[in-house]
Amino acid sequence: MQHSRAGQTLTLEVTGHGAGGEGVCRYENIPVFVDGAIAGEQIIARITQDKKRFMKAQLCQVLRPSPLRTAPSCPHFDQCGGCALMHQSRPLQSQVKTDMVINALWHIGRIAPENYRLLPIQTPQDGETARNKVYFHVDSASGRVGFYAPASKTVVDVPHCVKLTAQARAARQTLRAFFSDFPQTNITGMMVRTTQNGAAHITLVNDGSPIEAAELLVERLCNALPLCGIVHAQSGADDNVGQTRDILFGTLTCTDTIGSLRFTLSPQSFFQVHPAMTLRLYQTVSTLLVPEGKTVLDAYCGAGTISLFLAAQGARRVLGVESVAPAIEDAKDNARNNGLLDKVDFYCCKAETLLPQIAQTHHFDAAVIDPPRRGCAAPVIDALCRIAPERIVYVSCNPATLARDLKLFIHAGYHPQTVAPLDLFPDTTHCEVCVELCRNLEYKENEQRDNDKPRS
Repeated sequence: MQHSRAGQTLTLEVTGHGAGGEGVCRYENIPVFVDGAIAGEQIIARITQDKKRFMKAQLCQVLRPSPLRTAPSCPHFDQCGGCALMHQSRPLQSQVKTDMVINALWHIGRIAPENYRLLPIQTPQDGETARNKVYFHVDSASGRVGFYAPASKTVVDVPHCVKLTAQARAARQTLRAFFSDFPQTNITGMMVRTTQNGAAHITLVNDGSPIEAAELLVERLCNALPLCGIVHAQSGADDNVGQTRDILFGTLTCTDTIGSLRFTLSPQSFFQVHPAMTLRLYQTVSTLLVPEGKTVLDAYCGAGTISLFLAAQGARRVLGVESVAPAIEDAKDNARNNGLLDKVDFYCCKAETLLPQIAQTHHFDAAVIDPPRRGCAAPVIDALCRIAPERIVYVSCNPATLARDLKLFIHAGYHPQTVAPLDLFPDTTHCEVCVELCRNLEYKENEQRDNDKPRS
């Protein structure tokens, strides 16, 4: 039996990057993954996990730094798990994220680069990195309000996080101070949305029970930042906001814009967190889909943002499907408020339930799907292929599940024509991707060996 190498300190050469942007080294012909390391560097690292086929190590020292290494701009970088790539220059981040997409498509989907057109990754301009929505976790024992540390549920205080708007920072500081006076407060999370007009909307989250000293907390928040509403909601799965319990101040919803369109958003409605890049994302979807004069199906439509954007771009009719009831109500309101009611229909139903039904009765010229990170349910892909639109645009925030799903589309006769990555989350390991799928295109299966890598 091989003795574990955990705890050993090694000098390693970093030869590439892994699927999460981490450095990849080799020791005794076994890959070693090191967070914070950059290709081309020589490092000292301590082995923390010794598995049969790989090892993980903690970076101890950089002996020969890469010229693409940069000093993280956030003082919480070493403790917070949010911005894992902040030590990489922006050009390097762009290359790493592009490679993430290429390698996921090849290793998971068996889709070789010569089988699609890869567009250059779209990135935000300097100064466009603040997020319009954040979810703060609360550690009731310590009163810390912030984000989780890497690979743990330990809450890290982030008073100087560079990704926060001024409004989100003020809300966090106010709740943190409130815990000093009321340490037994039963709040477990806080979501802050900052709209482009400067007003914020806050959702206080717990198990659904009344919030202790809620009136005083509302007063302090209102004094600390401009607000359009404060809502109390029950916690949901995966940091999502569950059922609304009460409106504590102002309105249940907030209003934000994408281009010339205005959107009403409930706490449960999904909305992209990067305003400038969201517009570029939707413009990319429109360019790939070419909606003018077409009937379009929009699965996982949320509050109707893509549906209405395509309707405004000339689609003849758009049908949106979403399982979250408050989001569908928002979508209908948004259609009305933007004067597009005559061009859209919205249905509150799981896509995997409704699409197999309409596959028997409806035809669409084109379709767009923007599923959660877990990707599409198999019945959705099957139904889409039976509906048989000429073109599908798949919007993904997870290249791995995207690649898995594309295999099913390819088997049904749809093939990727264009792949367009976008960096909506600078300094993190996340990458958004739009893929244009066309029906009945000639497609060349690639015969490379499994361990071949299109790009490293």
